[in-house]
Amino acid sequence: MTTIPRYLDPRNDIPFKKVFGQHKHLCISLLNSLLPLEGREIIEIEYLPLASLPRIDSFRTSILDVRCEDSTGRQFLVEMQMYWSDSFTNRVTFNASKAYIAQFDKEDLKNKVDEMGKTKPYLRKNIYKDIQPVYSLNLINDSFENTPEMAKEYYHHYAVVNLQHTEKRIEGLELIFVELPKFKPSGRGERKLHESWLRYFQAAAALAAEQAAAAEAKRATARTLRAAEVSAEVIAQSTGLDAAEIAKL
Repeated sequence: MTTIPRYLDPRNDIPFKKVFGQHKHLCISLLNSLLPLEGREIIEIEYLPLASLPRIDSFRTSILDVRCEDSTGRQFLVEMQMYWSDSFTNRVTFNASKAYIAQFDKEDLKNKVDEMGKTKPYLRKNIYKDIQPVYSLNLINDSFENTPEMAKEYYHHYAVVNLQHTEKRIEGLELIFVELPKFKPSGRGERKLHESWLRYFQAAAALAAEQAAAAEAKRATARTLRAAEVSAEVIAQSTGLDAAEIAKL
């Protein structure tokens, strides 16, 4: 009997956090390849507590998959979303805004604000220049932009820009949404790492589907054998299912 190996789908919550929330080099590679950081790539990161964003009464706490900070103070939030909902963009904006505001909770920044207030209150407004951008990367295992003009676009980058002069922008929040099902490799050399990561997630979807199909085939075989009054022991040997799984059929 051939045993089908168990596969941990990295698109699911716990495997995703283990891969990108515990291995800095993988997280850095993912962020550098999928975020618009041209010329400002991440060199080193420190993970930040996922649940340390400011709590706002009457709002449900939303736990991120990965939250980290680089050596310049920029913050990066990462979420893997299996299914799209219209409220997801609001949640992303909300969490990114909380991370932006949370920078005032840093001890060094709080001390600087307090010191300015005591000695040079007229300079206190300059404290805002020390706030660093927050990038939110959201990988969506679903399609949500289905209008004809965006039917083939999988990468969506939102920022605060001047609508008449889009080259003019306010640094602060950068929100990126990636529709994984719509991605198609282009083979462009300069985007090799970008495409490799997206192909990794697409391959995960294919493997998960293959594993689910194999599991269903084993259950179907077990049902047939049970209908033929084959013993549970033989069914287990034939399908690899354990006694508890067979009993549920």
